[in-house]
Amino acid sequence: MFFMNFHKEIKEHLHFMRRKWNYSRDLFTPGQTEEFRSLEAELKSLQIERGQSEGEKKRLENATRRLEKLFPSHSNYAGWAENVEVIFVAIVLALAIRTYFFQPFKIPTDSMKPTLWGIALQAHPEPLPHFGKRLFDLAVYGKTYHELLVKESGRIRSITEGPYLGLIPMIRETKVEIGSRTYSLGLSRAELSKAGLGAGDIGKQVEKGQLLLRFERLTGDQVFVNRFIYHFRQPRQGEVFVFTTHDIPGILSGYNYSSEQYYIKRCVGVPGATLELAPPYLLSNGEVFGLKRPEFERIYSQENGYTGYVFGPKHLDQPGAQVLLKKDQFWAMGDNSPQSSDSRFWGHVPRKNLIGTGAVVYWPFGPRWGAIH
Repeated sequence: MFFMNFHKEIKEHLHFMRRKWNYSRDLFTPGQTEEFRSLEAELKSLQIERGQSEGEKKRLENATRRLEKLFPSHSNYAGWAENVEVIFVAIVLALAIRTYFFQPFKIPTDSMKPTLWGIALQAHPEPLPHFGKRLFDLAVYGKTYHELLVKESGRIRSITEGPYLGLIPMIRETKVEIGSRTYSLGLSRAELSKAGLGAGDIGKQVEKGQLLLRFERLTGDQVFVNRFIYHFRQPRQGEVFVFTTHDIPGILSGYNYSSEQYYIKRCVGVPGATLELAPPYLLSNGEVFGLKRPEFERIYSQENGYTGYVFGPKHLDQPGAQVLLKKDQFWAMGDNSPQSSDSRFWGHVPRKNLIGTGAVVYWPFGPRWGAIH
C-alpha cells in the first residue's frame, strides 16, 4: 500500500509542476528554473525506486518540502485547482456548443402552433392541486397554476408589473392592489390581462371571497437549434428554421429590433422557387408542395388546430399573386398562418440572417417532445 501511495504522490507532484511550468514559465527567475529542473530530475529518479527504504522516504519528504518552497501555494492549490479547471473547461465547452453547434431557443408566440407552442394560458375550473403535483407539473410539463382570491372587499386600485421579488428582472411579477391588500402573481401584466384582469378593471369594486382568476400557464416549447448544419448546406424547403430579424426591410416597422431578436418559422421557399397560395395550399413552381409529407398534410388538413395557409396583406395577397425567390433568398411562413407575422408581411429572409434549423424540443416533456418535423 505504501508503495502505491509513494508513487502516487510523486506522480501528483510531477503533474502539478508541469502544469505550473506550462502556465507561468515566462515568470520564472533563472534560479527558480534551475531549482525546477533539479527537483523534476529528483522526482523522476524516485519514480524508479520502490519506496520501501527509509532513505527513499526521506528523499520524497525533502522533495515535497522543496516543492512547497518553490510553489508556496501548492498546499492550498491541490485541493481546489482541479475543480476550478474542470468548471472552467465545462463553461468553455458549454459556450462553444451554444455558439457553434446547438443553441437553446424558446418559442415566444403561437405562429407555429400546433407544431410548436408559445406561452399559453388556459382556464383551470377546479381548485388548485396540492404542492407536490404543482411541482411535478412545473418540472415535467412547464405548467404553473395561478389564482386570485379576494381576501378583503374593496376597489382594484392598481395593477403594476416589475422584477420578481424586486430583484430578478428576467422573471416578471404583477402586483394587484385591492383595498388595503396587495396580491402578487408570477406573470407579466400582459399575461394577466390576457387571463382576464387588465387596466379596464382598475376602480372596479370586488367582494371578499370573490374568485377573480384561476388558470394555468404553459411555458413555450424549449428547442435546440442546430447552428452547425447551415455551414454545409442551405435550408431545405419544408424544414423549421431560425433566423434574425436584423435589417429585414419592413419587419416590425416602428420597433427598435436588433440582431438579438429571433424568429422561428417553416422554410417554405428556397432560391429558384416560384411561390403562390391557393388556400389552404402552398404552390411551389405551379404544384401543391408537400402533399406526401406529413408536416404539410397536417397543415392542409385544416384539422386538429391547423388552418391551412391564408393570403397575406402584402405578399401572396390574392389568387395568382406570385413570388420568385432569387439567390440567397428564403421564404418563411408559420404553420398557424392566420396568426403568423411572416414573409407574407415583410418578404424574403436573406441567407446572412439564418441561424440554424430547429432540431428537437427538449422541454417540456409533453406530446411535442422530441424531433421537430
